[in-house]
Amino acid sequence: MYGERRSPGRDCARGRSRRGEWWWGKELECDGVSGSEMREGPGAMPVLLTIAEVAQRMGISKSGVYRRIAGGDLRAIRISDRAMRVLESDLQSYVDPVGPELTVREAATVLRLSPSMVYDLIREGRLAATERGPRRLRVLRSELEAYIEDRPMVTEVPESLFGR
Repeated sequence: MYGERRSPGRDCARGRSRRGEWWWGKELECDGVSGSEMREGPGAMPVLLTIAEVAQRMGISKSGVYRRIAGGDLRAIRISDRAMRVLESDLQSYVDPVGPELTVREAATVLRLSPSMVYDLIREGRLAATERGPRRLRVLRSELEAYIEDRPMVTEVPESLFGR
């Protein structure tokens, strides 16, 4: 393994780095190209996750992942008779089906307001929010960006604010 001469990057697709070390669970680097760079671009390969990786990312047990697959909530691909994989894009769409959401507290941090002021904006209909169960409001990032873009620009500042 270490004594063999190999062409650079020959085993990269099979899970070995150029030095012959296994990279499972680590960021792959092969011929100076990292794993995240391999995923981008027009000819990029899809990223497949094991059931254990999905369970870790979701913070649930593997049996919980299998239940979601069996119930049709989460898509999986059968790679062989004994192996299933979940596309990273499928996991992302399952976890976040409507796009990136923010809690009211996170939206308040972005706007540099108190959470109660954000609740007021939502109640007045000036900022759109979605209910995610009882007492759980979420603000879509796109809605927050649209709210910020729609705000009028300040052209005149009252002299009382100058502190003279």
